[in-house]
Amino acid sequence: VFRALQLRAGAYKNIAESDIGFVYTAGFGVNLYLVNIDLGAAVSPQTTKIDNATIPKEARVELAISSLF
Repeated sequence: VFRALQLRAGAYKNIAESDIGFVYTAGFGVNLYLVNIDLGAAVSPQTTKIDNATIPKEARVELAISSLF
């Protein structure tokens, strides 16, 4: 089970730009013998307004499928 499932969490800060602050990250991966599926996300607690909607200044989602051989 521990070889098949992967969890991670973290944070980063871009020291060149000061308007975003810390960005929190999390991810989940599954190793199915020869195929890896990985889903990761990042979001900033800092927000901005666009068309009267409040959204995070930075948000990302990533999906990767890879093959091991």
